[in-house]
Amino acid sequence: MTSRPEAPIELFLHIVSKAARKITVFDLDDAIFLDHPLLTEYFTAKSDLVTVGSHQLATFASKWNESVHLLPSAVNTDDFTPDIREPTENGGCVLGWHGTAYVQLEYLRILVPILGRLAKRYDITFKLLGTMGDRRIQRMFRTIPDLNVDFGPDRWVPYEGLPALIADVYIGLSPLTNTLWSRSKCAMKALEYMSMGIPVIASPVGEHNYLIEDGVNGLLAASEDEWVSKISHLIEEPTESDRIGEKARETVLRNYSLAAVAEIFANTIQSRATRS
Repeated sequence: MTSRPEAPIELFLHIVSKAARKITVFDLDDAIFLDHPLLTEYFTAKSDLVTVGSHQLATFASKWNESVHLLPSAVNTDDFTPDIREPTENGGCVLGWHGTAYVQLEYLRILVPILGRLAKRYDITFKLLGTMGDRRIQRMFRTIPDLNVDFGPDRWVPYEGLPALIADVYIGLSPLTNTLWSRSKCAMKALEYMSMGIPVIASPVGEHNYLIEDGVNGLLAASEDEWVSKISHLIEEPTESDRIGEKARETVLRNYSLAAVAEIFANTIQSRATRS
């Protein structure tokens, strides 16, 4: 099943599958119940098992189905690998963010005062991927004095091209507002940086709290001062940055690689099949 139950064909396929006594699996990786409450509740309640990408989604799904299984987002660790990382050409420090920027403006706004303070102290470049030439985002960051900004390509980049584009990032940033939608997200942005051995600083919201052990495999920052302090620490302590990046890579290989998540999914399906 898809994680976005919007088209009637999906409801039809679900009904047909149930009639044919097939095992039905509903995969939920966003808080789509906020936009499609009745349909999401139907798929959740009527499926044989539900896989979810975050603990917050597990809390929702468990209200409607007893067979809910956490299936983390998976990273292709062969593509997102430290082997392709490269130093910044101008010798400065690149802070990275990537995503669908035009629908995540509230997350990016968190970074404006933080980057403003850091740009006064360090030679930094803020690299955004996924802006698609959005002028609101350009205005947001071009007004920050002394900040170098790389807005990335104006066109959509195929997913397989992403690792090369973030290869020069020194610190990955993953800010989130504390909303139900944000708490339900699956932390994919942070995972991709971590898989490449890039230390991540993230808001302590939702799945970030389960993925990142503060000071071990990443850093959590709850306030503007914490963001500035922790980014500054990694800039000034490259050995510490490298250590955290190595632990981050180990975390992904152990729990979030394609092989690790595929095994979880296979065991989940096998367990359900044996009860049929």
